[in-house]
Amino acid sequence: MGTINDNIFGLMEYKHRWVKSETINFFGINSNVTIAAKAYKEKPITDEQRNSYTKFKSELKMLSDKAKVETIKYFSNVEKKQIVSESELNSILRLKTVLFMQDGETVLLFDSSLDDDNGIGIQLYPNIQVGPQDTFL
Repeated sequence: MGTINDNIFGLMEYKHRWVKSETINFFGINSNVTIAAKAYKEKPITDEQRNSYTKFKSELKMLSDKAKVETIKYFSNVEKKQIVSESELNSILRLKTVLFMQDGETVLLFDSSLDDDNGIGIQLYPNIQVGPQDTFL
């Protein structure tokens, strides 16, 4: 397994994709997550992934706020669960991975106490969508 020191992502290790650990604040809590850039056979990280990572980091607060609204709507409409606070949302979801696809699409992958088998995915780019993780993988 190789490692690279990417000029945008920093030090990454190849484990079926380029990965590193990072602490980010999303939905008002700090989480130690896996940052992953999808790649096959140690192919290089794409410029689209670099651009998405840079954009993600610079727009994190705004993305968190917008994603929170869409996630609460999702739980209300699809899961038939009313979420009334950010702390309640955080009690249901646990952010595990931020995945940057080769085309720049960015998806957050969460464990969910309401869907142990599938978890929840939140696509941030190109637009915000919420659904089972399988929808985005």
